[in-house]
Amino acid sequence: MANTLTKPVVTKIKLVKIGNSRGFRVPDFILKQANLEEATLEFKAGSLVITPIKRKPREGWEEKIKEIQNKLGKEELNIDYTETEFDENEWKW
Repeated sequence: MANTLTKPVVTKIKLVKIGNSRGFRVPDFILKQANLEEATLEFKAGSLVITPIKRKPREGWEEKIKEIQNKLGKEELNIDYTETEFDENEWKW
């Protein structure tokens, strides 16, 4: 989702106790506008700065596949491929 906010959004939040730490809730509309799923948190000039971490498509997939192969064994990951009508009639190299 592209950022469609035209001016800065200021919202009041309260810190809540989370174990030995404190945290805060970010309103959903802000998370959606920022496309925020993972971020870095930086303390800079008396402010907390949250910066989204932008990942490349399929980043980390290779490592995850290797992890699963090690856990389950490579034979467990053999997936039978079934051709579709598209594969048989329409796909062209």
